[in-house]
Amino acid sequence: MKNKIIEYLSEDISKNAIMINDIENGCEYRNIGYDSIDAVATFSESGDFLYAHIRGRSSELVNELFSQILNSVETEKEIRVIIPEDKIYIIKNSYKPRKPDIELLRLKKENRKTFEPRYEVSVLNESDKSYIENLFHDDERRVKSILQQLKNKNSVYGIIEGDSLISMITILFRYPPIVMLDNGYTSKDKRGMGYVTSILDFLVKELFDTENFNEIQLYTSVDNNIVHSFTAKRGFEKYCKFKKFSFSSMLVKDKEVKQLDKFVLKD
Repeated sequence: MKNKIIEYLSEDISKNAIMINDIENGCEYRNIGYDSIDAVATFSESGDFLYAHIRGRSSELVNELFSQILNSVETEKEIRVIIPEDKIYIIKNSYKPRKPDIELLRLKKENRKTFEPRYEVSVLNESDKSYIENLFHDDERRVKSILQQLKNKNSVYGIIEGDSLISMITILFRYPPIVMLDNGYTSKDKRGMGYVTSILDFLVKELFDTENFNEIQLYTSVDNNIVHSFTAKRGFEKYCKFKKFSFSSMLVKDKEVKQLDKFVLKD
């Protein structure tokens, strides 16, 4: 069954690389269909969240799997369900999608526009823990997540000036030929000075020329004009949009998810 699911998801590997990576790394998954895969969901934990990505051959099938998750998954973590924008839903009892929508951007190797980094970029490791803690001193949840990523070799890249980490980007996963990044973070007093774009420029050369990947991806919100601007200059394209729902599984037992012709929010 695992191979069938991966084969189905590989029909659009750009959209579904994150799910294939989850399955290959032993994450839990659910599916509808046996002889053929009609809908599938993968589950991965990150910090205090349980992420569920859902794909399906029709809105009805995705809706059915979404309903199963609402009524059967039990966890103390906050559940975040991510569904392509073309699968439109409303959740009764005021379970609304998070705003704004999120968008998958991708850069194909043949479309890249190369820039030289303006600043020196370093690969961070576990010995750099204090830099992370200082940069995110008011965000314990984020520190915890990044420290976990530091355990993976060549996954966190940053710019250090003096005794401070100024900016960083993390690699969320490598699934050849695709690699996924987060959209970066820069200290508030250093924004607009080209730090995060320097890391991105470094990674574009490193991932395409040294590690020989063919596609770089990142998620961002649809209204993040800064990220859209600097990625577009480097050849990234908008690939697809998603809606993200967040809820506690302890609060949604026996609640119902309904598909509508268009997206409507109701209290």
